[in-house]
Amino acid sequence: MATLLARSTDAQAQLGRTHIANQVRHQLATIQSRQSEWDGARKPIDALYAKLQWFGAEVSADADLQEVLGKVRYLSGQAQELLRSGTDMEVLTQDELWVRLINQAKTAADTARAAVRAAWRARVLAAGTLPAPEEISNLMMPSPTNQAALRAYREQHERYRALRDRLEPGSESDLYAVDQYARDLQARQQSFALNLPPEVKLFREALPLGAPLPLLTPSVLQWLQEHDDPTRFAVHVKS
Repeated sequence: MATLLARSTDAQAQLGRTHIANQVRHQLATIQSRQSEWDGARKPIDALYAKLQWFGAEVSADADLQEVLGKVRYLSGQAQELLRSGTDMEVLTQDELWVRLINQAKTAADTARAAVRAAWRARVLAAGTLPAPEEISNLMMPSPTNQAALRAYREQHERYRALRDRLEPGSESDLYAVDQYARDLQARQQSFALNLPPEVKLFREALPLGAPLPLLTPSVLQWLQEHDDPTRFAVHVKS
């Protein structure tokens, strides 16, 4: 009888330990799941807020953004207080507070993302309006000098456009890169001969039917030497 009682007591103790172990495992699983959920809501905020720092303190201190971040901090503080008071993790995460905290964190991430994208758009616009290569091609005369300048402009404009069309910058260096590309393209625009001097315009308009020699004035010849390839032109004697 004593042996049977001892065995019964041992079995009950084993069941108790198994129950406690199962409870601990369940608690750990709940904690890991909720930690993963919280990390998924918090990390986008951290990443986007870090991007806002690139644009300066004035942008990151935006009143609407700080308001939603304040709500996240408040709800997070309440959740921490409940845990410190011994509230069960599973009970906490089934509470309305947890749902409000996660939803508010998502709202904060959306607000931060909108602020980053607005700041990036403003930065791109501040860099200046740059015509597409096709626009310049339609305005310029098709001289070798212009064509070479257009090729260089197009290559740089493609790099600028790839950066300009992003929804948001990938790194802080993108802010300085878009400024540099814009300055470079603005400088390259000066290398195109878009507005022909009157004498040159008259000479070129006469070329299809044969420009009379008097139209090839010293100023026209100088312009051709500076902006075109004079070897493209030849003198023909009318029969």
